[in-house]
This record gives sequence, structure tokens and C-alpha cells, in this order.
Amino acid sequence: MSDDVRERLRDRLGRHNVTTSPAFARGVAAELDTAVPFELTVHREEHLVGGLAGSVRRGWLDVDLLWVSDEARGQGIGRMLLDQAEQEAQRMGARHVKLSTFDFQAPAFYQARGYSVYGVLEDYPAGCTLYLLRKDLSVNPASEPST
Repeated sequence: MSDDVRERLRDRLGRHNVTTSPAFARGVAAELDTAVPFELTVHREEHLVGGLAGSVRRGWLDVDLLWVSDEARGQGIGRMLLDQAEQEAQRMGARHVKLSTFDFQAPAFYQARGYSVYGVLEDYPAGCTLYLLRKDLSVNPASEPST
């Protein structure tokens, strides 16, 4: 498919959205539609040991990549990167976070950080499971009373 065809399809879908969605008709989505990318990295000496890449769009932080080297795992780097990304996203107006992870990656890590699974795609690719997770940034577990 050519770029021209994709652009025409995007334009027509956009017109449809404006005529059928109150948020799009008010221009709310258009104001928030531009993705603002950011990256966070952790280096030891001159070696990259961890990083996070994401963007804020439509009031959501999309975490595209979060990686920590094998040697640095278990040292709090992933938690620190995720915390920094959430704080930066809130500063940029995000109210929620979404991300995906495979069963062999880190679903338990994210769930321990307050993320909940909203979708599971089994056999994607064959033999693997992809988890879709989200978090509401307005909920701060540290400020909730203990029971």
C-alpha cells in the first residue's frame, strides 16, 4: 500500500471520527493527538544498562520499550525508569499508562507496580502470550491507607 493511500484512508477515518465522536468533534482529540516522545537511559561508566522509550498522546503514556541489561536486573533500575516515566508523563498531562509485555518478559513486574491486565493475546507469536496492561496515574498506592 502506498503512502498516498494510507494518508487518504487516515484522512477519511479522521473525518468520520469528527462527525461521530463528541471528543473528536470538540477538537479534544486533535489537541492531544500529537505524540510527544521521550527516552530515559541509565549508564554505568559508558555502558547502557537500561532504558525506556515512550510517548505521551491523548492523555496517555505509551511505554514502547523498557529494557534492563541482564547484569543490572534486580537492582531497581526498571522500577526507577518506570517511576520516572510516569512522573514525566503526569507532568505532560497524562492520566493513564498503557504497555504490552510477553509472558516470558515481565507481566509480574508491571502488576507489582500497579498495572492491571486488560487484554491477553494467546499464541502471538505461536507459543507466546502477549499481555496488554494499563495503569491509572491518578491512583497513588503509597498514599492509600493501609488496612
